[in-house]
Amino acid sequence: LRGFFRDGFRVFDLLIVILSWAMEGTQVIRAFRIFRASRLITRIETMRNLVLAIFNVMPKMTAIFLLLILIFFIFGVMFTTLFKGMYLDGELTEPFFESLFYSFFTLFQMMTMDSWSTIMKQIQEEYPTAWIPFVIFIILTGFVVVNLIIAVICDAVSILGGVDNNAGLSAYAAEDGRPKEVCIDGENYNIIEQKVEGGGKPSSQLCTTTAQRLEELQKQLDDLVVAQDQMRRVIEVLSSRASMVKIKSSSHRNRR
Repeated sequence: LRGFFRDGFRVFDLLIVILSWAMEGTQVIRAFRIFRASRLITRIETMRNLVLAIFNVMPKMTAIFLLLILIFFIFGVMFTTLFKGMYLDGELTEPFFESLFYSFFTLFQMMTMDSWSTIMKQIQEEYPTAWIPFVIFIILTGFVVVNLIIAVICDAVSILGGVDNNAGLSAYAAEDGRPKEVCIDGENYNIIEQKVEGGGKPSSQLCTTTAQRLEELQKQLDDLVVAQDQMRRVIEVLSSRASMVKIKSSSHRNRR
């Protein structure tokens, strides 16, 4: 019985069955039974290693998501301040930037490249220079941040594959009975054979380890933070200029 409750998937199955019996009229609870198929993750080694690789890079992913949230907040406040009220004036077909919530939702739509040019063209009819913050946001989110997430996951998977290959080469070296060292030379995995003289140990070789790759990734993230800080300063300058353009446009309309 203790072994049963130590298995998380068995406990999950038990909860689903109990809730299904308790709420026979609720189809939503019974629909959660499909998650029992996730047990295949523990049965298939390749899939299990992929999930482990994703969990191993969660600290890096958290830093990237925090950076994404910061970018969304900066641009959300800026777009709401600059373009609020255009829907009420009939200049926009939808309330894209009428509140901070609408701005966040519109920015997420723009990050997915879904009709972002249509939104920009509608605003450009009133503010010709509005393309500048739009393009900067698309570059930061749709290209830099999203590709950075993919790069972190791919690097984690490649590191995991390198560890597996290294383990396999170590086992191959042990079968021969002669002392060998297994090093990762760039992207090529080579077995380095050395003779033991005088009962000593083989000399250590410089190997590309997981820690070194993580240090390189950390350096890339630090460079990204510096670039983001510089981009923030540029956005502040553009925001001030856009505010001046908006004031001039308002005064021009008042004269009319």
